[in-house]
Amino acid sequence: MRDDERDALKESGYCEHGNNPVTCLACKKREGQEGEPTQQEKKVGQAKGLLESIGGTIDVAVRPFKQFDEKRHERFFIQKGELNGRAVVFKVGETASADRLRGESRNMRLLEAAQSDLESPLDIHIVRQVGELFVGDTMTGLATEYLEDDPSLKAELSADQKIQVIGRVIDNVQKLPVSDEVLRTSGLDVHDAQKISADGEYFSSVLEEQGFFDSEVAGKLKEVFRAAQTDLQDEQPVFVHGDAHGDNIFVKRGEDGNAEASLLDIEGLRISNRYHDWSEILNKAAFLQHLERTQPDLYAPIEGNVKNMWLDSEVPFEEDAIIQQVTGGDERQVRNFRVTRIYDMLTRIMAGRDGTHPLQKVRTELYRDLIKKELE
Repeated sequence: MRDDERDALKESGYCEHGNNPVTCLACKKREGQEGEPTQQEKKVGQAKGLLESIGGTIDVAVRPFKQFDEKRHERFFIQKGELNGRAVVFKVGETASADRLRGESRNMRLLEAAQSDLESPLDIHIVRQVGELFVGDTMTGLATEYLEDDPSLKAELSADQKIQVIGRVIDNVQKLPVSDEVLRTSGLDVHDAQKISADGEYFSSVLEEQGFFDSEVAGKLKEVFRAAQTDLQDEQPVFVHGDAHGDNIFVKRGEDGNAEASLLDIEGLRISNRYHDWSEILNKAAFLQHLERTQPDLYAPIEGNVKNMWLDSEVPFEEDAIIQQVTGGDERQVRNFRVTRIYDMLTRIMAGRDGTHPLQKVRTELYRDLIKKELE
């Protein structure tokens, strides 16, 4: 290895073998400290071996994005590399993650196929799969095209520009046609009028029984969801990303000088109405900015992530302005937007109501207050 290559690795936090110098077995052996590899090291080693078996190579000059770190709840090894002569990002999991990988692979292929039916191309790019990895019949990994992000350009964006980029991404995803065949056979979760109405009533009953809502609030919620079904039936089904925030959007300067946007992380794709992606963004922003204001000790460890998501207090989302922009002020559409937002909050409450983590408790209490306010 040349000296300049060795120096580049050290500057990136790696030893000359391309590993963490603290845990590298080759370094330990050289220093007389050889020991059994940790479980994490074994998983990473197995992942790299699998990638080599399909002709993939790892870019050791780039730190892994994820590497089975239990403290960070990482379930995958994600790293830049090369496959068939092109730059890619590898994502490798254990057999327990096979369903998630298959789902993400299906979602990317669905969106790629939907784009082929458009008369005009989208003005954003959606990440595409370029390879996959199987152990027997079990999918254990996939490769996506490597997309560039420009942190300096992101830093130049104003709060309004960040909101506009999010809106642009959501609008483009909603341009993709959802065919009857996709509705019937894709396997995606479909949150149509019937499901939203039925779930809303059911969630309200369960939360009333558990004392989370009193009978008056629960009764109002049931009435809202019963009445909403007719209006929601008129909404056209669209693809919903579910996490269209800044951390899942890459931007770079295009040849014309304008910002180009790419959308990543398609794992949570589903079908719903055109208000659902914005509901997710508004609810996440409300929670995280509330946390920033009222719980600084809880907010501090996730501050960097929240800023990368463009959901911190420096990006104030004007709810009424966004609803006006999306609905054009139409009363029926405004009601559908607000019902969808309540539905999303109820879904989060149901998932986290028994949780013990402080963040879950804060979010659950906040969403209860916001729902009560919506019903006033």
